[in-house]
Amino acid sequence: MFIGKKSIQKFNLNKPEKNFIVNVEKAVKGVRPYTVCAVAKDLKLDDSKIKELIDLQEKLHGSIGRKRKKLAIGIYPLDKIKFPIRFTSKRFDEISFVPLESKKEMNAKSILKKLENISPIFQRIFLAKNLYHCSIMIRVRYC
Repeated sequence: MFIGKKSIQKFNLNKPEKNFIVNVEKAVKGVRPYTVCAVAKDLKLDDSKIKELIDLQEKLHGSIGRKRKKLAIGIYPLDKIKFPIRFTSKRFDEISFVPLESKKEMNAKSILKKLENISPIFQRIFLAKNLYHCSIMIRVRYC
C-alpha cells in the first residue's frame, strides 16, 4: 500500500501481435535522441480517467520534461493510427493537420499560437518558437 491506496497494478509485457513499427529518421535524432513507444490495451478509460491521464502527462512535461525540452509524451487511440509511423522533423510551414476538437486544417504556427493563448504549458509544444523545425509523428490520424 502507498499512502492508504491500493498497491500498484502489475501489467504483463507481451510481444505485439502486429508489426507496430515506428521509423525514427535521422532528422529528429538531434531533438529527440531516444524514442520509446508502447501499446496499452484493454484499459477501461472513461472521461474522468482520460482527464487524469492527460493531467499526469502535462505534469511530466512541465517537470521532468523541463517544459518538453527533455521529453514529450503522446497518447493516441490505437484504432486511429496507421502503421508504420514515420517520426521525423519538418519545417513549420510543411506541417498542417486537423487538430483534435477542430473541423478545419491548421498549420503548425497557427496551432502553436492558438495553444499559447490557452495555456503557457503549450509554449513548448513544437519545442521552441524560434526553431524552424519541429519533430512530428506522421500517420497518426484522427477521423
